[in-house]
Amino acid sequence: MIAQREIQGFVTYLASAFALAVYLVLAIVPDSLLHAIGITYYPSKTWAVSIPLWIISLIPFTLIFYTATNLCNTPPLSHPSTVTDEHASVCNANMGSYFHHSRLMDVPITTINRFMLYEKYSKQNPQQRSSVSSARRSASPTRI
Repeated sequence: MIAQREIQGFVTYLASAFALAVYLVLAIVPDSLLHAIGITYYPSKTWAVSIPLWIISLIPFTLIFYTATNLCNTPPLSHPSTVTDEHASVCNANMGSYFHHSRLMDVPITTINRFMLYEKYSKQNPQQRSSVSSARRSASPTRI
């Protein structure tokens, strides 16, 4: 027995082939030939160009809109949901006291960044910090 999905796929294929044929006939065949056949009521020829252009321009808009919606719905890095959920125990203390706990806990990303980066750069003198930041600026791509 033929599956329902196969029938629907075949009908969709036939419908899209028929729609393409009608589109090409209305877009390519001159008006005088359509009138001779007896077809007098049809959309303007400009729709044969404008509808595909709308569809093509809708694709990048959809991608940009989808990405923007996801970025707007993403919580900030300091938000607890980026690291944990409601069943986890989050470490609210500083990083040094975290290592003295005997149980496993989630550490917020802001605490990890402070622990890993702040201590590294606070031990350098100001001249070394400025050379590190200037090296980062020179390594970043320049805009023209």
